[in-house]
Amino acid sequence: DGVTDFPFSVLNPRSLLMLWWNVAIFSLVIFNMCFCPYRLSFETMQMKVRRESNMAQPDWGVWNSSMLYLEYLTDAVFFLDIFVQLRTAYFSQSDGEFRLVVSHAEVSAHNLRKWFILDLAVGFPYEAAFNYRHHILGEELQEPKFWCSLVRFARVLKIMKMRDIFTLTRVGNMDYHIALIKEHLALSQGPIRVIKFMGTFFYALHTSSCLLFLVAMWFQDIVGANWTQQVSMVTVSTIERNGKMREYSSSRTLNDPGLPMNRQYLAS
Repeated sequence: DGVTDFPFSVLNPRSLLMLWWNVAIFSLVIFNMCFCPYRLSFETMQMKVRRESNMAQPDWGVWNSSMLYLEYLTDAVFFLDIFVQLRTAYFSQSDGEFRLVVSHAEVSAHNLRKWFILDLAVGFPYEAAFNYRHHILGEELQEPKFWCSLVRFARVLKIMKMRDIFTLTRVGNMDYHIALIKEHLALSQGPIRVIKFMGTFFYALHTSSCLLFLVAMWFQDIVGANWTQQVSMVTVSTIERNGKMREYSSSRTLNDPGLPMNRQYLAS
C-alpha cells in the first residue's frame, strides 16, 4: 500500500528503534526474574531479625545501598514503557488482511483496552514513590516492602506481549533488520541451544537457592531448627600483630544476621 505516514508522537511498531526498545524491555524482564527472588529471599525475609540485631552495616542489603538505584533505573524504564506502548501503532486484522492503524484516537483506545492495566500495575515505581520523602526531604529511608518485589517479578507477564511483537514481523514483507536477525539465528542453532540449556540450568539453580533459603527463614519460628542453623560459614581474617601476620577464623551459622547476603546466597 506504499509508505505509511505516521502522525507526530505515534511510533512505528516495526522500526529499528522499537525493535531495540522491546529487546531492552525483554532483557530487563529477565533481570527482574533473577534479582527479585534474590531480594525477597535474602533481604526482605531478614528485615525483622536484622533490625532487632541492630545491624550497623550501611550496605548489607539492596534497599540501603547504591544497588537500590539500579532498581530505580529499571523501574523508570518500565514506567516510560507505559507511555511508549500507548503511542505505538498497531495492526488490525480484517478478512485475513492486516491494516496498520496510526490514528491517535484509535491507537490510544486500543492500547488502553489491551495492555495498559498490566503495564501500569507492573511498571509503576512503587519503591521510589515510598522513598520520595527520603530523597527529597532527607527523611529516614523506608524499608523494602515484600509486595514491591512481587510486583517487579510479575513483569514476567509482559513476555506475553512478545507474541504480538513477533506476529508483527510476519505481516507483509519483513523489515530488513528483522530478516537479518532471523537468518543469523537460523545459522546458529547449535550455540543457541547450548546457551538456552545453560541459561535454564543456572536460572533453575538460582531460583532453587532463593526458595530454599526463603522457606527456611519463613518457617524457622514454626518448625524450629532447620538447615540454615546447621550450615556454618567460616571467615578467615589476617591481622598484623607485633610485626607478625596471624590468621583468625570465626564460624557463623547461615541464618546469622551479621552474615552478608552474598555469602548466604552462595551457601544456598
